[in-house]
Amino acid sequence: MEKYARGEIMELKTLDIFVETMQLRSFSRVARKRGLEPSSVSREMARLEKALGTRLFEREAQELVPTEAAEGYLERIKMPLQELENARQEAQGQSGELQGSLTLAASQAICIGFLIPHLRSWRQEYPLVSVTLLVREEVLIDFSREAIDLGFQSGSGGGLGSKDLLAVSYKLCASPRWKPQQALGDPRQLQEIECLAARDKWIFTNQYRDSHRVTLRSSLDCDQEHVLKAAALHGLGPAILPEWMVQQHLQRGELVELLPTWRAEPVGYQMGLCAVWPGRNLSLKGRAFLQHLTKSRACKRS
Repeated sequence: MEKYARGEIMELKTLDIFVETMQLRSFSRVARKRGLEPSSVSREMARLEKALGTRLFEREAQELVPTEAAEGYLERIKMPLQELENARQEAQGQSGELQGSLTLAASQAICIGFLIPHLRSWRQEYPLVSVTLLVREEVLIDFSREAIDLGFQSGSGGGLGSKDLLAVSYKLCASPRWKPQQALGDPRQLQEIECLAARDKWIFTNQYRDSHRVTLRSSLDCDQEHVLKAAALHGLGPAILPEWMVQQHLQRGELVELLPTWRAEPVGYQMGLCAVWPGRNLSLKGRAFLQHLTKSRACKRS
């Protein structure tokens, strides 16, 4: 335990609030999450600043900006707090239901297309666990700056603890409003059509192992697949997108699959989706969420 300047014991709750403030960059957002008044969160951080003898946050527009001292302090306390949280979760897991907060981080596309569809069933199974979803567009999730239970990213774990969740398969699809000039039956016809895809070279293979290498002409250059999905939904053309990203749109009829008997793969590029965590420090709630995902259909190759 640390002590305040006047000899008070620094509560773990104060440190937890500090970590959440570092994540959410807002006293009001932390307050809403905890059911407190923003002034209560602000007072806790003021007491912590007084105890440490340094300023932790600067106000900039509508967001709090951590100081260099805050970044360094988070780095020093993060792992001990995680160990204490793991011990608490394990004790709770032996005596009853999981509770507390689960923090997940992923890109916007993975959040919308993969994680959010599973949160309802997760909350039904673990109603006492709240979820914080951090949208991070970095290629690799940075665990050195934030207290995150699980990150989700394309590719491999990059030296972190990791678990492969699914091998990505792609579908060629378009809005029902988009009408080709002639019926599509062969992938080679796509070379005469302006398409939406993050890459231009693809191999199409059918069940008879017929294979065609196709170079696409793009009507919109963009390397963000969730943007290309939005373009396809607005009828700008056919798009080649990960199945997990478009499955619900196909089920609702907002997109229709083209060339359903052909499987598309990008040339020279293999992509999967994996969960990552900092080394061996996988929290009990993170482990439970992984097990929940693994049981779902989304973590099976289509």
